[in-house]
Amino acid sequence: MGSAQIGVKISFKGRQPNKESATKPLCRYVSPATALQTADGSEVILPNGTIISNKVTNWTFSDRYRAVEVPVSVARGVAPQRVVELLKSVAANHPSVAKEPAPQAYVVNFAPGAVSFQLRAWTDRYEDWVQVRSDLSVAVDEALTRENITIA
Repeated sequence: MGSAQIGVKISFKGRQPNKESATKPLCRYVSPATALQTADGSEVILPNGTIISNKVTNWTFSDRYRAVEVPVSVARGVAPQRVVELLKSVAANHPSVAKEPAPQAYVVNFAPGAVSFQLRAWTDRYEDWVQVRSDLSVAVDEALTRENITIA
């Protein structure tokens, strides 16, 4: 963990943080342990040897970008490519979404009454990614409504 610095965002043992847990940084080293602050403000004290001997994911080591994913399901009867293009357009025009890499949308599942999609975009607002996802979800809902596409 030699290059980790106070303030970086990490997760321990390869467990990806839940929706809120990546919002708090590594707060301090407490020799011979490290204190990690959780999303709810509590601190977890881990022995340095435990951290060194396990997988650590550093979420902010090389940049502050974060992927934001929005699942979307629509009723059958709409051309999937139309939905894919609409989702990409909504994300590309959202002020909190990075221009590069460009937003992507995928068909992920066909069910008897619905088609499921995944919208993936990147933001440089790492600390606010949950809010960005919410704002993007609202924009997607508005666009689907405007285009008379029914959410399933």
